[in-house]
Amino acid sequence: MTAKLRKVILIILGIKFLIALISCLGYFSHPHIIRQVDTMSVGLNYWLRWNDGVSAPYFLHNFLPGSLGGGDTAGITPMEFPLLNLLIAPWFSLGSYWGFTASFMFVMCLNFGAFWWHYLEWGKVSKKMGDTALLMGMFGISSIFMMRVMPDFLSMIFVSISCAYSFQNKSRLTSFGLLSVGLLMKPTSAIALAVMFLKNFKLSLRRDFWWVILALILAGLYYTKGLQALVSISDMSGYFKVDPLGPTEGISQLFHNTGRLPSFIFKSFFSRWPFIPILIAIFMAPKKGYLFLTSLITLQVLTIFAI
Repeated sequence: MTAKLRKVILIILGIKFLIALISCLGYFSHPHIIRQVDTMSVGLNYWLRWNDGVSAPYFLHNFLPGSLGGGDTAGITPMEFPLLNLLIAPWFSLGSYWGFTASFMFVMCLNFGAFWWHYLEWGKVSKKMGDTALLMGMFGISSIFMMRVMPDFLSMIFVSISCAYSFQNKSRLTSFGLLSVGLLMKPTSAIALAVMFLKNFKLSLRRDFWWVILALILAGLYYTKGLQALVSISDMSGYFKVDPLGPTEGISQLFHNTGRLPSFIFKSFFSRWPFIPILIAIFMAPKKGYLFLTSLITLQVLTIFAI
C-alpha cells in the first residue's frame, strides 16, 4: 500500500469515527437493532440490580447476566459471556437517556481504539499484515460490526491480536488472555485463528499449542458447564437468536438465495459510503495488487451475504 493511499484511508476512518460518535446522539442503525438493544438492556439490568436496594442471594449473583424482561425477578439469562455488558453498566448512573448515549459512545471508542491497537500490532509483524489490518476498517463484516454495540467486533479483534503477539514472539500468557476473552465474548471468533496457518507449522505447534488449547478449553467450559449452571437458575429463556448451520446447509442456503445477491450488493456497497474507498482502490492501487483486491472485495461480499 502506498503512503498516499494509507493517508486517504486513515482520513476516511477518522471521518467514520466522528460519524459513529455523532450517531450516538440518536438511535441504533440497521441492521442488528435488536441485538444492540439486547446488549444495552443487559447492561442496564446490571445497573438496576446493583442499585435496587435488594440484597443478592450471593455475591456472584450480582455479575450473572440478566434481561429487563424478567419482571419482578432478576431476569437471569443464559447468554454469551457478558464482559461488554458489565463494562457499559456503570454509564447508566447518568440516567436512562444520557446513560444510553454515554455507553454508546464508550463502545464506539472501545471498538475504534481496539481497531487501532490491532493495526499497530500487525504492523509490527510486517507492512503487508499492517495494511491488511487497516483495510479491515473499510471492507468486510468487520467494517460493519465496528459501528455496532455488540461484542462481535471486540471479540474478533482480541483473537486476532493474540495471534499478532504470537507472530512477534511476545508473552504467551498475554496471547492466552486475549484469546480467552475473545472466545468467551463470541466463540465464533475462533475463525480468526486461521491466520496462525501462516506460521511455520512445526515451530507454531511447539510454541502456540498449549495457550491456544487452554483458551479453547476455557471457552468450552463456559459454553457447556457455565450455560448449564445459568439455565438451572435462569428466570428467562436464553439470549441466543440463531441456530447454527453446518457447512453443507450453509452453502445450500447461499445458493438458494442467489437471487437476492444483486440487491444486497447495491444496498450494502453502492448506496453507502464503502463505495468511496472502492473507487479509491480502483484508481490508486498498484496494478500488481488490483486483481487480488478485487477478489478480496468479491469474497467479502459473498461472505456478508452468506451471514
